[in-house]
Amino acid sequence: MDLSIFEAPGTLREAIVGHLRAEIMNGGLPPGHPIKDAELARQLKVSITPIREAVMQLTAEGWLEILPNKRRRVAAFTQRDAMEAMDVELVVMRALIERAGPKVSLQHHADLDRGLDMFCRALPEHATAESRQGFGLIMDTLLGAADHRELEQLVKFAMVRASTRLVTYPSDHLIQNWVSTMTQIVHRIEAGETEGALEVLDAHTRFVLSTMSRDRDAGDSVQQAVPVQQAVPTGPKP
Repeated sequence: MDLSIFEAPGTLREAIVGHLRAEIMNGGLPPGHPIKDAELARQLKVSITPIREAVMQLTAEGWLEILPNKRRRVAAFTQRDAMEAMDVELVVMRALIERAGPKVSLQHHADLDRGLDMFCRALPEHATAESRQGFGLIMDTLLGAADHRELEQLVKFAMVRASTRLVTYPSDHLIQNWVSTMTQIVHRIEAGETEGALEVLDAHTRFVLSTMSRDRDAGDSVQQAVPVQQAVPTGPKP
């Protein structure tokens, strides 16, 4: 684990979360690697409190797992994990579109179009941070239209947990379907066709989960190293 590049932008907890997440995504902390708060605090030359806060957040995001003896380690990311994460992400998307679609007005169109343009340009180029920012702008705009506080909390938690893990999934074969799906969804919502947007999402869900089911066996590991500059979340998260 390379600790020489550790920096502390924003809060110390955010810096530690970003650094550890990047190490996991780049393979510096492989699946099964034990996580010891005191040891991390010594290595990073920080107090134990922000380490514990960072570990709690990474556990909630699914990067770390707690064993029966309360020890913690880097979680393995299996094909089943990836499919379940994708399933949850698509379920909350459906709930959001169903409630936000009828409330989307002309004042929301500019942000939807800007998010869609960013997403569609960045995703095929593997510009992960930019594609997630575009996706996040679409989701945030729909959340603003829905004006549903409980749903907002659920969507944000589910999207962060799912998308931070799914960024490591080898998904080139799904990119064009995502681009086409999001384009159709946004355009149908803007046209006032919420049911049509839901039909597009349902077809996308069937396609993605069916394709993923053929990628590898449920227990196989899927995690791959992702460049830090692309993988570490910046800005809105889908």
